[in-house]
Amino acid sequence: MRIKKLWIGTLSLVLFAISCDEDTSKQQEEYETIFKDVLNVHDKLMVRMTDIYEYSKKLDKIADTSAAPEPYVNAKERLTAADSDMMNWMEHFGDEFVKNKSAIKKMNSQQLEAQIADLKTELKDVQDMQTEMTASLTNAEKLIQ
Repeated sequence: MRIKKLWIGTLSLVLFAISCDEDTSKQQEEYETIFKDVLNVHDKLMVRMTDIYEYSKKLDKIADTSAAPEPYVNAKERLTAADSDMMNWMEHFGDEFVKNKSAIKKMNSQQLEAQIADLKTELKDVQDMQTEMTASLTNAEKLIQ
């Protein structure tokens, strides 16, 4: 009976050690791929941030001299909202993902799965933001011309 308990205890310890040394390389690779996808969208949006500023100034000038300023004011408000959304998203993303990126290598499989799910949400958020920013800029371009 003692030998059986000793054998079960040893087996449990071995299984625990194996589970602690799990291979998470595929999950880390998936995380890195999604992280790069998020950054690629971010980089595309950053290029357009200057356009937001320039179009906003132009819309202000047109609205000041227009008999019907509402469309110009509304377009500028949309640009301002897109700019604000981008700034808020970058702050959140930096705090949640960039600062903690080095911790990914130390995470177990369950922790990585949670981080991957959160990062997929961030990818969707930044893609939605890209859609709105593009629409806002396109609208402003049409009004300016």
